[in-house]
This record gives sequence, structure tokens and C-alpha cells, in this order.
Amino acid sequence: MNFEVNTQSRTRRVTEAVFDEITDRVVAAPEATLDTVITVTRWIKEAFAVLADEKVREQDFLTFADAMRFFPANRARVPWAKAGAVLRTANGPRQLIRLLYLDGNYRPLAGGAPMAAYSVLDVDDELRAAFGAHDLIIVT
Repeated sequence: MNFEVNTQSRTRRVTEAVFDEITDRVVAAPEATLDTVITVTRWIKEAFAVLADEKVREQDFLTFADAMRFFPANRARVPWAKAGAVLRTANGPRQLIRLLYLDGNYRPLAGGAPMAAYSVLDVDDELRAAFGAHDLIIVT
């Protein structure tokens, strides 16, 4: 799993990662790609729904680099993780950005796996571009 942040290619790599990881699983059935993205997003939302004590950091702005730093900073705590995820949810005038690790089936890791949540007014252009029209980024 590559969590290295390279300023030259990180936007392209993360944007492609959203599709590469999922597309590898549905090459024979491209019409299932949207269903797969929806399923992964639902799994992540369900995982956060059961966290009653979720600590949300409130700040005005979140950058792509700040979001990506979470993954290498916490990687040693979850060596079995196969990917990371960045999930965006509208929360009134704010956006809720959640960072977490996924297993080999793209399900959120449980049992004390590192997670982070930020309530922000806005994100930088690089993070906005990485999301594109989607609310999920898969980080490999």
C-alpha cells in the first residue's frame, strides 16, 4: 500500500485510486462500478453511525496534504489495512470529512483502528479536485 504523498502527482494518484481499486474488482462488469462505490460508501457511513463518541475536530479549512498525512502517521497501528478512505458528508454549511482505514474487502476497520473526523467550512482546491463529483476517495 502506497501512502507516500508526492506533491507532483498526488492529486492524479488519489483521484485515480478511487477508480483503480474499485475498477479492478468490476472489470468484467463495468455497469457494477457505481453500485460498488455506493456499497463502499454505505459501509463507511454505517461504521461511523455506530460511533457515538466520535470526536470531530472543528476547523475552517482542510487541505489535501493535511488529510493525506493521517495515513502514514497512523499506518503502524494497522499493518493489516489494505487501503484508506476519505469520506465527505454535507453537514449544513459545513462538510464532515472522515479519514479511516479499510480492509481487503473495502470495509472499515473496527476495534480501535485510527479514525479522524473534521467539520470544515471548506477544503482546498486539491482536495476538492480529488473528490470530483464523488464523496469518497480511496487511498492506496
